[in-house]
Amino acid sequence: EEQREQEKEQEILLAVFDFDETVVNENTDDRVRSLIPDVDYWAYYQHGKWTDMMDKLLEIIHERGFNEEDVRKTLVDIPVVPG
Repeated sequence: EEQREQEKEQEILLAVFDFDETVVNENTDDRVRSLIPDVDYWAYYQHGKWTDMMDKLLEIIHERGFNEEDVRKTLVDIPVVPG
């Protein structure tokens, strides 16, 4: 019984990264990259490997002391696409 109550209290979070603006009205990758404006992200890009580049940028974001909550705050106010 107690375990069920604890499970009910746990928050479920779904993070959606939407680079082509089909779910939200902004490129989420751009928004996340705004945390590290001094980083030339193209320096980490290899043709066809966008996800690998974003992994590296998220690693840099973490190394600079940003945490999950910082990324969440950056993304949470992006409006969703109507419909």
